[in-house]
Amino acid sequence: MNIKAILREDILSGKLKAGAKINISKLKDQYSVGLAPLREALSRLAMTGLLINEQNKGYTVSSMSLKEFVDLCVASTHIESLAIEQAIENGGEDWEEEIIASLYQFKKLETAKLKPSFEEWSTANTRYHNALIDGCSPIIKELRGLVRLRAQRYIRFLFKEVILVDFQKEHEALADACLIRDKKKAKKLIKQHSKKAMEVYIKRYKNAGE
Repeated sequence: MNIKAILREDILSGKLKAGAKINISKLKDQYSVGLAPLREALSRLAMTGLLINEQNKGYTVSSMSLKEFVDLCVASTHIESLAIEQAIENGGEDWEEEIIASLYQFKKLETAKLKPSFEEWSTANTRYHNALIDGCSPIIKELRGLVRLRAQRYIRFLFKEVILVDFQKEHEALADACLIRDKKKAKKLIKQHSKKAMEVYIKRYKNAGE
């Protein structure tokens, strides 16, 4: 049993709600896990920012706010731009092939007669964006993963089902720019794409608070 993965999913899905106090004894019994691996999992999740560990108070699920969400979106935009620049410089044939394959699968899903589930759409979207940056440095990839992990909690809170936004042409243009190794155009497009997505997210967040 990967207790860290289970708890991470509980936080991202909202099963463990923002601001909730972590009851270690309850979790230990609930998941039939030893105290040592449970504490290790909680410590590692605190390092991601999903949990807060306060001395003499224990662990609490991190709070959520519009300001933090905006900060995460802005950080993601800058990291994504740098990651794509590095990927264009370093990516080989495998990188190109995965961009083409992931874009094809994404388009196929978005144009299907049956509306995809949010999980299906999210998986395809993640695969496509991961393909674009796959040639970047390990440290940039690690930072990107951390920011996207924390942003994922907000996105899953906001979208219980797919609300299709017309990103298809943007995805195609971005993939084309990467494949012809046009760094300037690719960076411009990813910033525009991220800005548009952020506007959708923020509008949704504000509506959720009404």
